[in-house]
Parts: sequence; structure tokens; C-alpha cells
Amino acid sequence: MDGPPAGAGAGTSGTRCAPLQPEMIVIQVASKRPGQATGEALASALPYARAGTRITVSYAALEEAIHQTPKLARAFLAHALVHEITHVLQEWPGTLAMV
Repeated sequence: MDGPPAGAGAGTSGTRCAPLQPEMIVIQVASKRPGQATGEALASALPYARAGTRITVSYAALEEAIHQTPKLARAFLAHALVHEITHVLQEWPGTLAMV
């Protein structure tokens, strides 16, 4: 008989299992700003969403941010993704705290 998968939270007495970590981070692009996003935010992260760890990038906010300098679109998007992924990683147990 097979035991529970690693990190499933069930274990034998005296054994501690590692907390569950999401297997993936879902990144979606929304045409509008997410409701929880602040005025200048290009993206938002929901590390504990019921539907799984999720990052939402606002296309409207990105478009607004690069209006004057379209050549910086890739840099703005990369910065926003790294920033939000860092927020998610900070919430996962066992990962290094990053600033």
C-alpha cells in the first residue's frame, strides 16, 4: 500500500511533513486592472488564492506606463513579473527571503 505523497500533511507519529507548496504560478494578462490593484500597479499577486497561486498583469496599466517610451515595454513587463514572483516566493515556506 502506498503512503501519502510527500508534503501531503499526513504522516506517521514523530514525522513532520513539509508544508504544501504550489506546483505552479499562474500568470494571466487582464485587459483591465484587477480590483485589488493599486493605481500605479502593473500587476498583482495572490499567493493564497483558492484557485492557486496567481499573478495578474494589467495590460491597461502596462500600456499606460509605456505610453511615452514604448521601447521599454519588455523592461516594464519583466520588472513587474520579477516583483510579483518575488512576493509569491516570500510567502512560500522554506524559500529565502528576498527584497
